[in-house]
Order: sequence, then C-alpha cells, then structure tokens
Amino acid sequence: MIIRIHVAVLVLSISSANLSAQSRPSAQSPSREEFAASIRRQVVTVSENTLANLVAAENPNIAIAAAWERVCRTIPAQRQDVPVHPPRESLERFLGFVEGRMQCSPPQFWQDAVLSTSGTNRSYISFDIPMGKYAATLPTAPIEIKAERDRLIINASGEQWIVPQSAPTGTDICGALCETDSVAYIAVYHPVPVSFFIHAINRKDGALKWTARVWSAGALRNYQGPNWHLVGLQLSGANLLVFGASATSIYLEAFDKLSGLNVLRFSDEYLEYEGK
Repeated sequence: MIIRIHVAVLVLSISSANLSAQSRPSAQSPSREEFAASIRRQVVTVSENTLANLVAAENPNIAIAAAWERVCRTIPAQRQDVPVHPPRESLERFLGFVEGRMQCSPPQFWQDAVLSTSGTNRSYISFDIPMGKYAATLPTAPIEIKAERDRLIINASGEQWIVPQSAPTGTDICGALCETDSVAYIAVYHPVPVSFFIHAINRKDGALKWTARVWSAGALRNYQGPNWHLVGLQLSGANLLVFGASATSIYLEAFDKLSGLNVLRFSDEYLEYEGK
C-alpha cells in the first residue's frame, strides 16, 4: 500500500541551545497526565512574583510553561460570551522568550498561531491561522510511504529509508522532514495533535539511529469535528526541536539529536489540564 502524505513546513537552523539536565526524564518518567498535572500544580496556582521567578527557571519545562501562563492570565478566568484575545505585546513577549531560550526563531506558522490566540476563558484557548498561507511552502513532490507489516518504507528527497511501523498509516497522514548531510529526521503525524513518532536515520547506510515519541498536545482531550495540525522540525545546537500547532493547541518539544532523549515538553494543554 502506497500512502502519499503532505510535508509540513521544513526549517533548518543551527545554533546553540542550553536545555538543562533537570529536564531529562528519569528511569521512571511520568505519564502525560502526571506531567501535565505537575506543570499545572507548579505554575498555574502561584502568585505573580513566583511566576516571574519561574520564567527564569533553569528547567525549561517550567520556564516555558510559566512564560505561557503569563499570557493566559491576560484572559479572564470566568467564561466569556465571546473569545478574548490577549494583548499582542503579551504574545510577542512569549515568542521572544521562546526564541531566546531556544536560541532560534520558531517557524512562521507557529508564530502566527501564537499571535492568533483567543479564549473564552483560560481553559478554552484556541488558535486560528490561514492554512492556505503555508501551501506555497510545501514541496511539490510528496513523501511516499509503503506500509509492509511491521515497517514503513519512506521515499523522500531521492532517498529511501526503512523504519519500524510505529507511525500512523491511515489515509489522512502528514509528514515533516529535516535533513543534515549525515542524518534525516522524519516525523509522520495525524491531522489532529495526537501523539506521533520521529525517526532519526543515518543517510550513509540507512540505519535507524533512534525513534522517539512526540506527545504533541499530550492526548489530554478527545478530538471531534474539523481540526488542523502543522509540524515543523528544526535543529538548534545539540537538539532537534519539534514545533506544532493546531486549532486547539500549540506545543514545543526537544530531543537530543544524537540519542533521541527528550529534554523539553511544552503544550498549552498542560496548563489547561485538570485531570479526568
């Protein structure tokens, strides 16, 4: 079965990014729900003074969540009849913080998604960007994926790679590709922000270097109705950054580019999560 998929915005930027070792998972890493509850407990309920200190935290999971919480606090806590847009300067400050912390500029679609933020209250935040704006940035030739039992055969950029079939193989599939001279990083994901996988492949011999799971929005809600989902892969220093945006969430994750070890997870959904 040959599956044709669209390729998301491709961004390649080499710079230095310092992600604290504090963000690296332990041998017993928390579940997505536990992680979200922990972020909410440490960030959402604190005072303004404490929040300001958290923005400067060494742990990037806490720092970026705290920077986003500053945006959330410009939206009323009580439900409004019409969506409220945070002040543009608040959104630009968040983008500037992310750029400074990651030492690279986020993809344009992610910036536009952040600037489109609105919410009827702090627990119902959404994003809206003109999808047609990004159509011109997509490659003319699609990636081809052939699903064979326990593996995927991927053809892109005139090369072929084989990876484990840990990625979605339905008909509505999207893909993102980021390449260096020696490594191809490939993400295959859904048009809704559910969890997906990234594969790092040695371009010299086609060997799979590592596979890592992207939590995306954290799978903290059930998705119904129309949605959209864009993903951009970007190299910054020692890390592969995964920027994602959808109608219901924005997220940013980082992985050690050599080992695939996760070093950062952020999603606006973590701050909105109140448990099940």
